[in-house]
Amino acid sequence: MEEKDELDDILDEVDAQDDAEAKRLEDLEETEQELDDLENKEEDLDDILDEIESKPEAVIEKVYVVEESPKSVEETVVKKSKPKRSDKHSKSKHKKSKNKRNALIALFVLIVVCGGVFTVWKLKFSGQALDAFKYVQVDFEGVDTKGTATLEVDLDAIKNPEQKEIYESLTYSLSPQEGLENGNRIKLIAEKSESTDKLLKTHKYRLENLEKEIVVKDLYDSEQFNLFEQFSFNFEGMDGSGTVTYGMYLDVDESYLQTIVEGTTLSFSKDKNLVNGEEITVKATFNKEAMAAMNQHKVKISEEQTTVKVEGLSDVYASIDDIKEYKELQNLAFNKIKADYAKHPDTYTNFKLEYACYAADTQNNVNAVDYFDKHAYSKGSLMFIYSFDRIRGNDVAHFADNYGYTNMVLSDGKLDRDAMLLMSPYQDGASIEKVLNELQANNFKCEAQ
Repeated sequence: MEEKDELDDILDEVDAQDDAEAKRLEDLEETEQELDDLENKEEDLDDILDEIESKPEAVIEKVYVVEESPKSVEETVVKKSKPKRSDKHSKSKHKKSKNKRNALIALFVLIVVCGGVFTVWKLKFSGQALDAFKYVQVDFEGVDTKGTATLEVDLDAIKNPEQKEIYESLTYSLSPQEGLENGNRIKLIAEKSESTDKLLKTHKYRLENLEKEIVVKDLYDSEQFNLFEQFSFNFEGMDGSGTVTYGMYLDVDESYLQTIVEGTTLSFSKDKNLVNGEEITVKATFNKEAMAAMNQHKVKISEEQTTVKVEGLSDVYASIDDIKEYKELQNLAFNKIKADYAKHPDTYTNFKLEYACYAADTQNNVNAVDYFDKHAYSKGSLMFIYSFDRIRGNDVAHFADNYGYTNMVLSDGKLDRDAMLLMSPYQDGASIEKVLNELQANNFKCEAQ
C-alpha cells in the first residue's frame, strides 16, 4: 500500500510538471498573438504609405523671391521631386523580418518542450538524486601529525523510509584514517552493497558521487616529549659480532608520560654483527595505552626515529671459541716452534699440542716477555703449549714450550694481522705444568687438546 502511495505521489508530481509546461506554452501563444497584432499594424502602415505614393509625382511648393526693391515681390513656382519608395524592397524586408521572428519563436518553443521532456524523463526514469554523504559526520581527534579520523552515519535523521533503506545498504570508509596532520586531504568513500542498485531502481533514486575529499582540521598542538631520553642503549660483544639491547630510565614525574614510555617498543635496523663506529636506526612504536595517553594529554613525540652510533664493543675476541682464525694460527705456531728448535745442535722431535690458552685482557705477571723481540703480552693473546723430546746422544728428555700471538685486535670485525705480534717467552727445560702455571698466572684460560 505504501508503494502505491509513493507511486501516486510521483505521478502527481509529473502531472504538476506537465501543467507547468502547458502554462508556459499558453503564455507563448499569447506572446505570438501580440506579435501578430504588431504585424497587422505594420501592414496598415504599409497601406498608408502606398496611398501617399499614389499622389502626383511632383509636389508644388511656393517660393517667394524678394527683389532688391521691397515693393516688388515675385512669386516663383518651384517643382520639387519626391523620392519614390521602393515597394519591392520594403515588402521583401518586412517578409524577412517576419520569417526570422517566427523561426526564433519556434526555436524557443522547441527548447522549452525539450527541457520539460528531459525533466519528466529524469524524474520518472533516471530517478531523484541522493547525496551519499548527507548523513555522514567525520570527526578528527588527537595530536597534529598523529591524528585519527572517525565517521558516524546518523540514520535516525532520515525520515523517508525508502531513502533510509538505501543509506543502510551503503558501507563507508576513510582513507587514510590514522597518522593525520592538519591540512591533509583524505577520502570519504561510500561503497554499494548487492542490494543498493536494486533499491535505487525500485524507489527511483540515484547516487551521484561515491567519493568525497575532506580536509583534516582541528588536531591540536601538544607538549613536546623527547622519548629517546628515557632509553639507554647497550652494545655488547666483539667488534664485528656485537649486539645491542636497550633499557628504560622512566625518569618522568607524570604518570601519563610513564604510560607512554612503558608502552613504547624500540626496534633496530640492525641488532647483531655490529661493528664499532657504524650507525643504526632506532624506531619507536606505541601500544594502545600509550596512544591514548598522548591524545588525552596532548603529548607529541618530538622524534619517533633516531640513529645511534655503535661503540664500546671489544676490539679483541672474547674467548678462544670466537677466534675465527684459530686453526690457521695454530698451524703457524706449530711450524714456527719446529723451525726454531731445528736450529739447535740437539735433535727435537715428537712435537705435540698439549694446551691452547687465550686471554682477552692479558696480565704481565710471570715470564711475560717475548724471547726474541722483548715485547710484553698485550690484549688478545693466544698461546699454544707444545711438548717434545730432546735427543742428545743416547739421552732422550721430555720438555715443553709455548708459542703463539699477542695484540690480536679487531678492525671492522676482522683480525688486524698487521698489528698481531708473535709471542714466545723464554723456556729452558720446562715442563708442561710449569708453562701452564705461568700462562694461568697471566690471566690465560687454557683448554687441554
